[in-house]
Amino acid sequence: MRIKIAILLILYAVGAIGINTDFGFVFAALTPINLLISAALIFPRHPDPRFIAISTLIFLLSYAVEALGIHTGFPFGDYRYLDNLGIKLWEVPLLIGLNWWLMVYGSLQVMLRFGIDRGWQVIGAATLMLGFDYILEMQATRLGMWQWELVVPPWQNYAAWWVIGAVLALIGQKKLTETANPMAAFLFVLQWIFFAVLVLTN
Repeated sequence: MRIKIAILLILYAVGAIGINTDFGFVFAALTPINLLISAALIFPRHPDPRFIAISTLIFLLSYAVEALGIHTGFPFGDYRYLDNLGIKLWEVPLLIGLNWWLMVYGSLQVMLRFGIDRGWQVIGAATLMLGFDYILEMQATRLGMWQWELVVPPWQNYAAWWVIGAVLALIGQKKLTETANPMAAFLFVLQWIFFAVLVLTN
C-alpha cells in the first residue's frame, strides 16, 4: 500500500508542477494515462463479481447520462468535451464513466473511513462529489477537458451533479463499501487537493 501511495503522490505532484509550466499542455494531455493508473492502483486485487457488476453499471449509467447531456443540454446544461480526456464515443470520452466510478467509489470509501452512518453515506458522498466538481470546473477548460457554452457552468449543472452522484452512490453503496479500501479514499482526497492546488496557483 505504501508503494501505491508513493506512486500516486509522485504522479499528482509532478502533474501539479508540470501543468503550471510552459509545458502544461503536455501534462494536461496525459490525463487519460493518469486516470487509468489511478484506477488500476485502487481497484481491489480480488473483487467480488457483484462488485464488478455494480462498478460496470455505474460506468454505463454515468456514461449514458453524459451522452444525453452532450446532445440535449439536459441535465447539466450546454457544454462540449474537448480532447484531453481521450477517445470519444457519441462525443463523450470513454473515460468519463471511469471518472464517475472513481468519484463514487472514492467518496463512499471516505464516508466509510470516517465511520459515517450508512443512512448518511449517500448524502455525504453526493455532497463530496459536488464539492469536487465545483473546484474541478475552475480548471476543466484550462486542462482541455470540457467547455461550457456560457463559459461558466449553470446552476443546473451543480444540482444535477448532486442528484446523479446521490443516485450512483445509492446504487453502489452496498457493494462499494462492503470492504474498506483506504487507497480509494486516499485517491479521492488527493484529487481534491490536486485541483485545489491548481486553482490556488493558476
